[in-house]
Amino acid sequence: MEKLSCKDWVCLGCRILLGIIFIVSATLKLISIDAFELYIFGYEWFNFGVSTYLARLVILAEYFVGGIFLFTLRNRWIDLFCGGLLGGFSLFLIYLIIAGIDGNCHCFGDAFEFSPLESLVKNIVLIVLYFFALKSRNFNFPFKNKLPILISIAALIVSFAIRPPYPWGLYKETPLDSDKFVQFLEQDSLYGGLSDGEDLVFFLSTKCKYCKLAAKRLDIILKKYPYPTENIHLYIWGTDEGVAKFFKENEVTPLPYQLINPITLLDISKGKMPLLLLLKNGEVVGKMNNTTFNEGLLINFLNNK
Repeated sequence: MEKLSCKDWVCLGCRILLGIIFIVSATLKLISIDAFELYIFGYEWFNFGVSTYLARLVILAEYFVGGIFLFTLRNRWIDLFCGGLLGGFSLFLIYLIIAGIDGNCHCFGDAFEFSPLESLVKNIVLIVLYFFALKSRNFNFPFKNKLPILISIAALIVSFAIRPPYPWGLYKETPLDSDKFVQFLEQDSLYGGLSDGEDLVFFLSTKCKYCKLAAKRLDIILKKYPYPTENIHLYIWGTDEGVAKFFKENEVTPLPYQLINPITLLDISKGKMPLLLLLKNGEVVGKMNNTTFNEGLLINFLNNK
């Protein structure tokens, strides 16, 4: 093996470091994939189903480039792809800064919060590493030509199989005890509060991870398709302090709510939370939870179709 100069070691180190950063970034996004999906969905450029796949395509691209760089495989097209990835991310961050959009940009998932400006500075550092990495040496070793294929397959499996995207793995039916719900209607003040038209009834817990995701998804949709708050009936298992914290931490627009006895909630939802019911003249015409969330059905309902 030919002796490497100091410059060679620096360039090689930059390439390996860049590969590690891409893999860490992809892994942290995958760990908090639900939040990353909602982050993409929140821009309202795509529906939720497309957002779940787009989130994993970003992760797939990062795993692929990270694996290639980590094994110091030199390929002109892959080098260009990496540069395009960094450039594309940076342009997106510049757009966020110009548009005045702040908050965590999810470049490292929920593990480390970076504002768009902070993330852009980080990307500039990565671009510097990238230009050094382009000058790194290429090494010959067994199975070198097959590694890109193996890395692609591994990246695909990790990105899509570990946390399958929507709509894989959906329940066929949303659990609902209709008798318990009718009893709840008759005994609770909600009964007199139902309109002659359409109402949303939302049951959730402030401690439930899936309730937080469903509440955020509903909030995003309601911002695009406004609905009268008097026709939204929110029942929460928790405390008033917990509800206020729930709205704030999840960046959900506060809505009028009532606290619900946890036993009642669990009886109605058969232990599966959250539970969103679409009512027309007091009759359930649609039901969904976080895994059976039907965006099209909900939007049609909000648009009175």
